[in-house]
Amino acid sequence: MKKKIKRFFLLFPFVILIVIFLYCMLVFYFRDSFGPNTWINGIYCTGQSVEAIHQQLSKDLGTPAVTVKGFDGKEYFLEGAQIALEYDFATPIYSHLQKLNPFMWFLNTLEGTSLEIQPLILYDVDLLQAKWEAFPFVAEELAREYSARIMLGENGYELVDGYHNRYDLRYAFDTLVAQIESGSNYIDLSFIENDLAVPVGDEYEDTLALWEKVALFQSTGIIYDMGDEQIPLAGAISSAFIMKDGEDFVLDKEGNLVVDEDEIAAFVTELAGAYDTYGMDRNWTTYDGREIIVPKGTYGTKLNQKQELAFIKKNLASKDTLVRIPKYTKEAYVRGKDDIGDTYIEIDMSAQKLLVFQQGEKTIETDIVTGNMKKKWDTPDGMYYVYAKQRNRTLKGEGYESFVKYWMPVNQGIGLHDASWRKKFGGDIYLKDGSHGCINIPKATAAEIYEIVEVGMPVIMYY
Repeated sequence: MKKKIKRFFLLFPFVILIVIFLYCMLVFYFRDSFGPNTWINGIYCTGQSVEAIHQQLSKDLGTPAVTVKGFDGKEYFLEGAQIALEYDFATPIYSHLQKLNPFMWFLNTLEGTSLEIQPLILYDVDLLQAKWEAFPFVAEELAREYSARIMLGENGYELVDGYHNRYDLRYAFDTLVAQIESGSNYIDLSFIENDLAVPVGDEYEDTLALWEKVALFQSTGIIYDMGDEQIPLAGAISSAFIMKDGEDFVLDKEGNLVVDEDEIAAFVTELAGAYDTYGMDRNWTTYDGREIIVPKGTYGTKLNQKQELAFIKKNLASKDTLVRIPKYTKEAYVRGKDDIGDTYIEIDMSAQKLLVFQQGEKTIETDIVTGNMKKKWDTPDGMYYVYAKQRNRTLKGEGYESFVKYWMPVNQGIGLHDASWRKKFGGDIYLKDGSHGCINIPKATAAEIYEIVEVGMPVIMYY
């Protein structure tokens, strides 16, 4: 027994020395790493170096990038490399490690430690500033001048006010920086409103007073009703009626804007050029699909430019809605660029056919006889119209006197009428035995046409 006790006392110092040695070894080991049972952001970190833990946590976050939603509501993707954006876990992890006592590593063995560490966000502020200024919604704001000017746009003059309704770019950029530094990878700036106002320049009030006059001038209520469309004179059109000297508006002695009558006349001329058809050859698609040119006749539209010029000058200042149906020196059956419409009479004199169309539908087709070609009484081709209707008329001319029940003149003494003296129509009768120039129609059909036709209805005649 005494020998065993003696051995124990002889070995005890060695055991103590071994324990102390192992303890010191573990103290040395945990000097640069975390103690047993340590977890950081869900990763087991016992014995791992700061750099190893940093690499693992950075990998879990993915490649650094930021999406920015601008004032314009659009999203812009910003790669981390473009602004040297990095997630630094190493610095806060090392800082925490420095606070630990490596001699107390054993305290963590049973209970363990679970830490949540946020990375430091590193980026190059100069690169970020450059990318910020390149965003379209920022570049547009930066391009705005601190001035107020009246500029001509697509819809007339507009006030370009560089003093009001601005975006606070400094506030927006500071918000961007704060969000990036907080670790956010989606930054919404669309909530920022353009409600910033800056001190105005000395000439602002004068410009604003002039703008009120310009805006009032170009807001005229005149609307031209051209049949198939309406043309408001406000905006782009009426703004051209303001006289200018170079870039400056011309004012009279009372400070009012001066009307440019030459520009009004130019507009009326342009309007006539777009809608006048009188005295012009026409492209025409025949009933059987041929594309032809019908020579000018007596049918068509011709604007009364003098009356329209006077009307605009007189009523330009009116703000009440004035729907203007223009005056014409020649007025067609239908108003508009297509002033023939879908109701008309078509006469194919080569085929000796007459057709009546109503609302685009063919309602009558008949054989006819036109002017005698052999005797040079051929019926003239062209765009004409029915300018009268008369029952029981005696037609007189050199060497003839004919009674007709249905008379519809279209070109001086030439017209559509029944021909009771004829028993046959169509074919080549007109070549040697045609009329004196009129369009001869079977009596029953002439009666039917007479009931349909209205004064002014287009008559398209061609060979």
